Amino acid sequence: MSHPRLRILSDLHYAEPASRISDLRSLRPLLDGPEALIFNGDSLDTRFLETEPAMAAGREAFLEFIAPYRERLTLLTGNHDPDISPHHHLELAGGRVLVTHGDVLFPSVAPWGWEAPHVIVARDRRLAEIAPEEHDRFETQLAVCKHASYATRHLSPSALGGPTSTRGRILHLFSRVRRADQILTAWMRAPGLAAGLAERHRPSAEVVIFGHTHFPGVWRRGGRYAINTGAFTPPFGARVVDFVNGGLEVRRVVHRGGEFRVGAVVATLRPGHELAGPIF
Repeated sequence: MSHPRLRILSDLHYAEPASRISDLRSLRPLLDGPEALIFNGDSLDTRFLETEPAMAAGREAFLEFIAPYRERLTLLTGNHDPDISPHHHLELAGGRVLVTHGDVLFPSVAPWGWEAPHVIVARDRRLAEIAPEEHDRFETQLAVCKHASYATRHLSPSALGGPTSTRGRILHLFSRVRRADQILTAWMRAPGLAAGLAERHRPSAEVVIFGHTHFPGVWRRGGRYAINTGAFTPPFGARVVDFVNGGLEVRRVVHRGGEFRVGAVVATLRPGHELAGPIF
């Protein structure tokens, strides 16, 4: 198997209750080999470091783990880690591939989440501070999305019955059941929304790579490919996108012997012409 020039993955959710990653070293088989790496958001939760000791400890462990990879690793923000990086998106292969976490696709960021009402309030307040003619700029929408997520940092998931405490996990589970229709709707709408985002803001993008909804797949929408890389959480698991052999390969992530490794190829794309030039 050829070594990929670039590997993209997302939604590690390290140090969060639902994450399948109990030891960051289990990721090494995925990270050792590619010339460059992108973590496309929600690598961990950086919002509640002052109220959730486990998350604060998780951040320290995460930063220590990625230190040897930093020269070839780019972190993008998600809604769980809106302050982890100055980068909210990347345009690769001369603009033909757009990479962003996907939280910008929904006004409430995560319509199914307990944070949604708080995010909407923060979003509207922030937009009111920005000139109306700036609202539709892609950079503005991304910045407002991250601001709204980070604005929830004064809240405590445990105290609010969020997913961190035992009681919170139970309430969170029932909440997700009640909101099953919202989750299913998000899964169905996300590929079209991702393609529409590119059409509106980055029309040269033939492929949009995102995560966020934890529902992996490859779809053709409006003449563009939308690729969701899933998550390192149940039930669907994760995918990686590799730039290799002049195209893109979408591969399953398998968990064997306590390690995460690349599995079978589920899709191979060659958008337009081969991606043989500079990636960045």
